[in-house]
Amino acid sequence: MDCFCIEFYSLFVVFNLYLVTVMKFFESGTNEFIIIYKNTLKKYKSFINIFGSLLFLIPFCLLTFSTSLAYVLRSWKILEGSPETSGLNAVFILKTVLIIFPILLILQSFSIILKNLIFFIRKKND
Repeated sequence: MDCFCIEFYSLFVVFNLYLVTVMKFFESGTNEFIIIYKNTLKKYKSFINIFGSLLFLIPFCLLTFSTSLAYVLRSWKILEGSPETSGLNAVFILKTVLIIFPILLILQSFSIILKNLIFFIRKKND
């Protein structure tokens, strides 16, 4: 039972880390580069958000998704369980977070890009 608790705890921490990252990003909606970002105008903050999402966030998410997809599919195909005798039986469900995480982040980055592009368009028309 001791091995089950340790394995469950470590997988639970990783699972929560991924989901909390997505939720925090959803709440703040920014790519905060504090040194550059702190005392700048809203126009430049919007540019930084668009630039950060396109140059850093989306490629990272695509790389994470593409490298983990085969890993997760293989895990689902064999319904992977723990190698420990008293470990978790459904490790494949937890590994699914590896592909959910980048999908959610990409969706949020599209939202941020659109929000900042709308800001630029409105600023231009004013």
